[in-house]
Amino acid sequence: MFWKDAGAAAETYRSEIMKNLEEVLLEDAYIVASCRSDFTDDKSDNPPHRTARTKYEGIVDAGHFLCTHEYPDKKKPQPIVFTIGPDGFGFGDERRKGQGPAALAAAVSTARGATKPPATQVGFGAVK
Repeated sequence: MFWKDAGAAAETYRSEIMKNLEEVLLEDAYIVASCRSDFTDDKSDNPPHRTARTKYEGIVDAGHFLCTHEYPDKKKPQPIVFTIGPDGFGFGDERRKGQGPAALAAAVSTARGATKPPATQVGFGAVK
């Protein structure tokens, strides 16, 4: 995704690579990185560095970028297991409830509130 051509002063972002990847991703796709989970942009770091991770997270659904060294959490990493069966592709997400994408969706729904305005007027401070 970032490449330094011979004779070039710096790496450049190759947007066509990400565009091609995004075009072939299936619905509910996951990107799995087999590396340590403390991403930085230090030149000595192995890919994906933080910038690349951010790009990957931008093309898959929330929670669908997985790192083998932080799944289901950094303290007790476990194998990531995908299955293929009669029902198709499956992933038994072992992340604890409250930390996965479902919890985020529930929090967003709660924050948005009801679809109707409140039945009673709500005010703040003293009434004059």
